[in-house]
Amino acid sequence: MRIKKKLANQSFLSASLSPHVQSFLSASLSPPRSLPTVNQAGKNLQLRTGERREALLWQAAKWTPLVYQVSCLRSLTRQAEAMGSVSYLLRGAKWGSMLSKCLPVFLCCVYLLYRTSHQWGRYQKLILAGLLLSSLGDACLIYPALFILGMAFFAAAHISYICAFGWSPLNPVPLAVILPVEGLIFFTVLLPELDGLLVFLIPLYILLLGTMVWRSLVVPLPRGAWICAATGGVSFMVSDTALAVDKFCTPLPYAEALIMGTYYLAQILLTLSATDGREQHREPRKKNVRKKKKYIYIYIYIYIYIYI
Repeated sequence: MRIKKKLANQSFLSASLSPHVQSFLSASLSPPRSLPTVNQAGKNLQLRTGERREALLWQAAKWTPLVYQVSCLRSLTRQAEAMGSVSYLLRGAKWGSMLSKCLPVFLCCVYLLYRTSHQWGRYQKLILAGLLLSSLGDACLIYPALFILGMAFFAAAHISYICAFGWSPLNPVPLAVILPVEGLIFFTVLLPELDGLLVFLIPLYILLLGTMVWRSLVVPLPRGAWICAATGGVSFMVSDTALAVDKFCTPLPYAEALIMGTYYLAQILLTLSATDGREQHREPRKKNVRKKKKYIYIYIYIYIYIYI
């Protein structure tokens, strides 16, 4: 009678399943007549140890398919409800982390707008665009699934900074230091740990990061603004390098303080480089246009040779 009641309960629980699952459960849950139950095995002390073990295994196995199917249906239902909802990301949004991470960069934008209200030039606009794109990248990096999107926002921010610094004067001397350092870090530390799409995306990001640092070191600004821009570019490179090593290779000690400290320092210094009251760009000396193009071609060739 007890076995019949249990089978009736199982048929009631499996009524919501598909006909194929019901037929499978009915076939798998029907007790074989040749095997004894747990109660019979416990009462009959004369049964051999193998028969007791067989009875216990049968009692445990007959409930396993139903429990497994019900748990799978529940998990699939929850995933379908979450993915079908418009507010899928908003439900799991880490608003506190997002606010604390993006607020310093947003305050840099407010400070830049306040200090440059009397002088709103091309340099200030591009620095502001880079700050806004960086804040979007910060918001995306909170979610591990949006890492590539966040990296794309930071790549766009570096392009904005490169356009702000300009290409005149060219001065490729800092590349003698930047290229070996980037190549050494990428090939010896990062490349063995990368896979999939990141093998192609990380070198492109390093290319933009190194170009931004190069242009920040040679941008023709007044002395105070140039120091801020150059230090900010180098600090940005240190922050991104520490982030890459900590994420893909090995956890660094005090990684959060190192990464975020150098990152906020870079954004603050880049903001200060755009708040100088004087004219941002000095008039560069006139050089041969063909010589500039030659240096640009050499620079592109060196990057392609190293990373590809």
